Amino acid sequence: MDQSTTGLYPKFHVHRNDGRDQPGGDRACTDYLVMDLTYDEHAVPAALAYADSCRDRYPQLADDIVAKVFAPQERSGDEFWSHRCVDWIRDGFDVRAWLEKYGFEYGYRMMEAEPDADLLFKTYHETKKLLHWIPTPPAGDGWMPIAIDDTDDGPVAAWIRKKVEA
Repeated sequence: MDQSTTGLYPKFHVHRNDGRDQPGGDRACTDYLVMDLTYDEHAVPAALAYADSCRDRYPQLADDIVAKVFAPQERSGDEFWSHRCVDWIRDGFDVRAWLEKYGFEYGYRMMEAEPDADLLFKTYHETKKLLHWIPTPPAGDGWMPIAIDDTDDGPVAAWIRKKVEA
């Protein structure tokens, strides 16, 4: 099936656990949309737009959606990796301002700043893989990795944490 031309179709059967969408319920015949936060690059900005839209009336729901999007995620693969919260971001996007909007601060660490940088670079050049690099987080508590990538300046690890009030 070609997803680029399929459009909406009944891929999922979704129902409320409280039964309110069943025949006779006050939400009978409700339509639902399902978003795949793990693999669909469009789902994260859509979920966050929904959180922004409902925040005034449903602040807890908005907070829960933001927490779900930014929940810790295991690093996968043996080369480069990014958390689902940043998979959709493209060049030119102001990541710092966007993260700040959701109460996060951003930090990074270049592989060259690691104490064993010479060995790390040697292994990287031999294998072209970064799995052996366990990046050191920025100073302070609460940092969560969101990306490991190679840049023009060399391999870098990006981190976020909830903003620390001074």
